[in-house]
Amino acid sequence: ETNLGQSRAGIKFKYMAAGISNENIWWGPGKRNSLVFTNNAAGFKHYYLKTVEPIKTYIGSFELAGVVGKLDTTKYTEIDQELLNACRPCKVFKNLDEREIDGITINFQPKWVPNFYIGYAYSRQFYRHAISKLGDTVNFFSKDLSKQEVGSLIFRFAMPEDHAEFYGELGLPNESPWPWKFFKNDVRLGYIAGVTKLIPLNFLNSYINLNVEFTQLQIMDPRKYMYIGNPTAGSFPFSWYLSSIVKQGYSNNGQLMASSIGPGSNNQSISLSWNKGYNKIGVFVERTVYNNDFYNTAYISPYFGTWIVETGEIRYGYYNRYWVDLTQRLELQLMPIKNLLLSASFTKTHALNYRWIRIDDGSAYDAPSIYTDKYNQQFQMSIKFLLHAVIK
Repeated sequence: ETNLGQSRAGIKFKYMAAGISNENIWWGPGKRNSLVFTNNAAGFKHYYLKTVEPIKTYIGSFELAGVVGKLDTTKYTEIDQELLNACRPCKVFKNLDEREIDGITINFQPKWVPNFYIGYAYSRQFYRHAISKLGDTVNFFSKDLSKQEVGSLIFRFAMPEDHAEFYGELGLPNESPWPWKFFKNDVRLGYIAGVTKLIPLNFLNSYINLNVEFTQLQIMDPRKYMYIGNPTAGSFPFSWYLSSIVKQGYSNNGQLMASSIGPGSNNQSISLSWNKGYNKIGVFVERTVYNNDFYNTAYISPYFGTWIVETGEIRYGYYNRYWVDLTQRLELQLMPIKNLLLSASFTKTHALNYRWIRIDDGSAYDAPSIYTDKYNQQFQMSIKFLLHAVIK
């Protein structure tokens, strides 16, 4: 199968650029994750209009970007489809109609607060031949267009003299992120918070780069997605990137277009590296908890208990079937001669209760099991020739 890859054709003016593209989009200040658009999925065909450089006004500088495009539905079948077919409520009947998507992001740097940036990002997707509740065909501008929405508010504060920055993103699934909506009783907040610090060194004109980032997509209140009083009935599609309207979810060709950790998940990461030009030696540590929204729905039940004969206690739910990945990576990048870049990395991952499954091995109830924990080691190496490498 062939595709357009990271292709783009357009026209550039002094402040604006427009054209057609298949490139990935990344909106937001996050280094590891972002709530609306990342490079996790393949790029989709879209028209774009964006600023080339900040537009300066009396109150500050503005940057903006807008896209209108078309999404693809994967041709492959879910590996667990036969298992899901045995559970009627689990079946998902996808509408294979062509999906369209549009989005906009605006960033503002106030004139009175140097190095402070605030922004807004919003995206929606819908079926091309969408119909209203009355069965009438609706179009791009219809108010009652059935759609899935994702949006966020963004901030970034840079401290150039200290070589540091703080950044964050607050978002809402399936809703436009106007500021007053974050104070509602039924808010389903997701966020990204991070800090980056550079430490210049006198040694070889190099520096240390430290980044710490946290991502929270788990809905903290189970009442937002569970049938209270009937926990075995399943859950609402209220988690991040899920939708009862667009059954493919917020995806392109079967891959999430935003945060790679996925619905109901949380992530914490730390990276530390020594850098000199293109040369780099770094370590990366990450913890990812996968889809706690599903885990809480499937395994945690306050209404049904299990009698433990050995201890005489009643234990509710299966709180030991969480799925957590612990990842460590060592990275090396060298440029022995100009334009020739050598890269290598070694990654080790320990997946606890992989895919939320735990087979008892006789260990403590909440301890990892040797039968269902998974281990993965990867070694990667690449050689690149850069046409315009700039050596500093």
